[in-house]
Amino acid sequence: MNSNKNLTKSILILLIGVIILGFTSLLAIGLSNQTSATGRSGAVLIGKEAPRFIAPIIDSSEKKAFVSINDFSENVLVLNFWASWCPPCRDETPGFQRLYKKYRNKGVSFLGINIQDGSSPVDAINYINEFSVTYPNVYDTDGSITVDYGVTGIPVTFFVFDNKILGRWVGSISEGKLDKIIEEILRNDINVEFGENIESFRSLN
Repeated sequence: MNSNKNLTKSILILLIGVIILGFTSLLAIGLSNQTSATGRSGAVLIGKEAPRFIAPIIDSSEKKAFVSINDFSENVLVLNFWASWCPPCRDETPGFQRLYKKYRNKGVSFLGINIQDGSSPVDAINYINEFSVTYPNVYDTDGSITVDYGVTGIPVTFFVFDNKILGRWVGSISEGKLDKIIEEILRNDINVEFGENIESFRSLN
């Protein structure tokens, strides 16, 4: 009789344990899905090979030219995702242009990736002309580059060298901070501080 009671008690304890374990697992999954958009924006790519792509250059002329990420493999690449309708992008673009001119002969390249500006190139072209941007920019025409880089909002800037993603900055980045990061990468500093600016990030969701 006692053995039956003990068996029933053991089964009950086991069932309670399974229920608690299941609830804890569901809670963990729910919390992971609530990770901020800034946290999800390409974080898993850090330390990995940069996704390859070939994309058309934004140009007001009739000629069609394309850029591949492989074209920049020998330099540090500052890869910036932006859109003409994004106010934080407008804040950081002038600084990008100035630093491009500062570092273009020092082993650093800049490349802009324009996203979600519709099928017409007019807005993107006007944006580039407004800020007198001279570093290359391309269209993510089908959204595949955005997806491959895990971009969930803009602006987002990736730092790439030797086809490897060293880190990223989410949200608008100040000219001073961008300058500091580039200098540290060029010095092979292992303690480069990447990060985010949540207030100046526009989610795509």
